[in-house]
Amino acid sequence: MNKNNYGQRAASTAALTRGRMLSSRTDLQKSTPPPVQTAMAPFVWITFYEENTKFGMAYILNSGATGMRFNDSTTLISNTQFQKLKYRDFLTSTVEEKLFDTSSVPNSLNKKYKIISYYQK
Repeated sequence: MNKNNYGQRAASTAALTRGRMLSSRTDLQKSTPPPVQTAMAPFVWITFYEENTKFGMAYILNSGATGMRFNDSTTLISNTQFQKLKYRDFLTSTVEEKLFDTSSVPNSLNKKYKIISYYQK
């Protein structure tokens, strides 16, 4: 094989490939419908967290919601107004989830409620 002949083939192959790529891009742009506008969910991130070896990890989100993952694999999360709480127990075979108001906290969760209310302030 001649070196000059190989160079010409490589150049013509590259030109053909570039032409195909450009034509496929323009074809793709023509056939793809414009994206549909959807409402985006607000971004939520942790603004503060504290690890406590005795109880677990507490966190405050940028929305003002407070939560804590306890060492016994349970979680207690409040809403931004600290009026409603969500309790999750991950040790059960199916994840147990309970919702309740802060005015009616069960006695079994009273200690955890006091801990999470400390971080709400």
